[in-house]
Amino acid sequence: GESVVPTFAVKNKINYIVLLGNEEVSDLYDGIAAIPTTFIVDKDGTIRKKYIGYNEKEVFEKDIKELL
Repeated sequence: GESVVPTFAVKNKINYIVLLGNEEVSDLYDGIAAIPTTFIVDKDGTIRKKYIGYNEKEVFEKDIKELL
């Protein structure tokens, strides 16, 4: 829940924005079919990539570099 996310993020050295949302937020992002679901969102708020399920760090790094 909301109270454990900050501690989890620090413990796991997460240095990116983590969104905690409700059903309304899920609908804005085209629904959440599984956890984890990860999005790469550009500076204009456009979803550039959506990943359903677990992915290795290298997958995210490669895709982010392609978008830069």
